[in-house]
Amino acid sequence: MKQPDFLPPRGADRLLERFCAPDLREEVLGDLHELYGTWEVRYGRRKARQRYWWHVLKFLRPSALKRRRPIPNQSSTSLPLMFDMIRNYLLVAFRHLQRRKGFTLLNVLGLALGLAAFLLILEYVAFEWSANRFHANRDRLYRVLLASPTNEPDFHIPPGVGPGLQENLSGIASSVRVAEGISGGVVTYTAPRSDAPPARTEAALKSFREERAAYVDGNFLEVFSFPLVAGQASLAAPNALALSASEATKYFGETNPIGQILTVHNQFGNTDYTVTGVFEDMPATSDLQLDMLFSLQTLYNPANRNGNDWAEPNNWDNGFLHTYLLLQPEANPATLEKEFVSFRERIRPQDEIRMVLQPFTQIHLAPSFDYALPTFGNLALVVFLLGVALLILLIAWVNYINLSTAQALRRAREVGIRKAIGAQRGQLVGQYLLETLLLTSGAAVLAFGAVQAGQGAFNAFTGQPLSLRVLNQGWFWAGTLLMIGSSTLMAGGYVAGVPVRFSRCGSCAVRSKVRWAVCCCAKGWSCFSSWFPAA
Repeated sequence: MKQPDFLPPRGADRLLERFCAPDLREEVLGDLHELYGTWEVRYGRRKARQRYWWHVLKFLRPSALKRRRPIPNQSSTSLPLMFDMIRNYLLVAFRHLQRRKGFTLLNVLGLALGLAAFLLILEYVAFEWSANRFHANRDRLYRVLLASPTNEPDFHIPPGVGPGLQENLSGIASSVRVAEGISGGVVTYTAPRSDAPPARTEAALKSFREERAAYVDGNFLEVFSFPLVAGQASLAAPNALALSASEATKYFGETNPIGQILTVHNQFGNTDYTVTGVFEDMPATSDLQLDMLFSLQTLYNPANRNGNDWAEPNNWDNGFLHTYLLLQPEANPATLEKEFVSFRERIRPQDEIRMVLQPFTQIHLAPSFDYALPTFGNLALVVFLLGVALLILLIAWVNYINLSTAQALRRAREVGIRKAIGAQRGQLVGQYLLETLLLTSGAAVLAFGAVQAGQGAFNAFTGQPLSLRVLNQGWFWAGTLLMIGSSTLMAGGYVAGVPVRFSRCGSCAVRSKVRWAVCCCAKGWSCFSSWFPAA
C-alpha cells in the first residue's frame, strides 16, 4: 500500500531556507518534516500546518539566522582581498566582453548614439532655457507691457512711462529705458595716421554701418549684469557712449578708447559722442544684443533730434522703446499692477489701458509679444524638443536592456558552474553589474566624443553657439550619475538576477528556466520599444 505524502507548507519552508543559517538548515528542515508527518496523522492537515508555521516562526531567532561569514584575519587582509576581488571582476568582465565582440560593439554603439542625440538636443534646450538668467538682478527685473481692452499687451512703451512709474508707484528701485530700433546708422571715427610724417596732419577715417545700437538710460550698465572692462558704468551725461570690447577693438585697436570721439549719422542727424566706458561683449544667452549704448539724455536736446520730436524722452504718446523695472526685494508685481490703474486714472483718464509686468527671465520664451525680434525663442518648441530628447534616451535604454537580457540565457551554464564551486549570490550579481557599468560608461564616453566631433555641424544647423556648458552644472552630473546608475541596475540587475536565483544543480534545468524568463522579458521590452515610438 502506498504511503501518504505529508507535504508541509511550501511557504514556510522557503522562509526557513531564506533566513536559516546554512549549517542548521538541513537538520532543522528534516526534524520539522518528520514532526509534520506525526502531527498530520494525529491532528489532521489543518492543525498540522498551523503547528508547522508556528514552529518555523519560533525558530527564526537571532542565534539561528544567516550571518556573513567573517574573513579570517579581516583586519589585516580585508583591503588586499577587496582589491583582488575587484581586479578579478574587471579581468573576467573584459574577457567576457572581448569574447563577444559583436554584442559589445552593437550594444555600446547603439547606446552611445542615443546618448549623443540626447546631449545635442539637451544643449539646445539648456541654451534656450538659460536665456537672460545670468543677470544678478534677474528675479527682480520686469518688463513693462501696456494692454488695452481690444489689443494684446504691447512692449513698445512711450518714454515718459518709466520715470512716471518710478516717481509715483511704491516698490520700484530703478527704471531703465532701451530704444533699439531707432538708433542704427553710420558711425565714423577720425584717427590720426600712424604712418604719416610728423609734418602731415591728414587723418584716416574708419566708418561702419552699425545696427546693434540703442539709446539707454544712464543706469543701464548698473541694472543689467554686463561687466565693465574700462571707464565708468554711468551714461547719465548727454553724448556719452559705451562700447562693447569687440567694437572698441574694431575702431581703436590697441589705443585706449576712453575719451575718444565717434560721429554717429542716423535719423537724428550727425552727433558726436564721447566714449566713457567699455563693457564685455553681451553673451549669446542675452536677448539684448548691443554693441553701442548711446545716452538717452542726448535726445532731451531738440538740436539732437533733427526735428523728430516724437522721440522726446518725456512724451506719453509715442511708444518706441522698451521699459524695464527693477523692483525692491519686498515688492509684489501684482500690487504694482493694481496701483498703476489709480495712477493712470489721475494723469490720463481717457486711456483705458492696464499695465502687465512680465518677468525678465520669461521674455525669451514668450514669442506672442515679441514677433518682431528674431532673438526670441519658442516655449512650445523647447518643451517638445525636451520630450523628444527624453524619448530618444528612453528608447536607447530600452534597446540596450533588451540586448542585455538576451545574454542572460548564454550565462546560465556559467552561473551554474560558479555556484557549484561556491560562488555567493552577491558575488555573481556584482560581477554582472560591473560588466554592465563598463558598457554604459564606455557608451557615455563615446557619446561625449561624438558630440564634440559633431558640434560644429550642429551649431551651423541651429545657428547658435552651442557647447557642452551643461558640464559646468551640478544638476547635469547628478543626472548623469543617476542615469548610469539606474541603467546599470535595470540592465545588469536582470541579467544578474534571473540566472543567479536558480539552483546550481542541473545546467539543463537552469537553462530551461532562464530561457522562459528571458523570453518573457525580451518580448515585453520588444513590444514596449515598438509601441512607444508609434504612440
